[in-house]
Parts: sequence; structure tokens; C-alpha cells
Amino acid sequence: MPSKILFLPGASGNTRFWQPVMQRLQHPARQMHLGWPGFGATPARQEVNGFDDLVRMVSAELDGPTALVAQSMGVWWRCWLPCRTRAG
Repeated sequence: MPSKILFLPGASGNTRFWQPVMQRLQHPARQMHLGWPGFGATPARQEVNGFDDLVRMVSAELDGPTALVAQSMGVWWRCWLPCRTRAG
């Protein structure tokens, strides 16, 4: 059972997309959303300059059993991240 549920936005970067789901979800895990720096209302971060930096940013949040919930570009992340983090 996950101890965290991490919601990933789509390409629009809209971190509010998952709010209705988060409000209705009844699960004991800690819920959090992650915004893509420079997308939507999420401010850019100096240390995030490319795809590998985004991978490190998401990977840093995987500090225990985590369920990833994603849509659009976030789904691609959900499929690609396990392979990338094992490889490097």
C-alpha cells in the first residue's frame, strides 16, 4: 500500500487538474501534486534546465511506496520514469 500519492500534471502544467480527485479520494496515503517548473503557474527553477533535471525532481519525491497518478504528459512520465531511474 502506498504511503504517498503523487499527482503529476499534463503538458499544460495545471496543478489544479487533480484537485477534485484529491478532495474525494479516501485513502490514508499523503497526497501531493507536483508542478512542472515553468509550466502553468509553477515558477521556473534554476536547477531544472532539461528532461534529466525533471527526472531527478520527480525521483526525489519517490522516497517510499508511492502511487503515481498522471494524465497527458504525466502518463508518459509514469511509464518512462521506472526505466530511467533503474538505468542511471
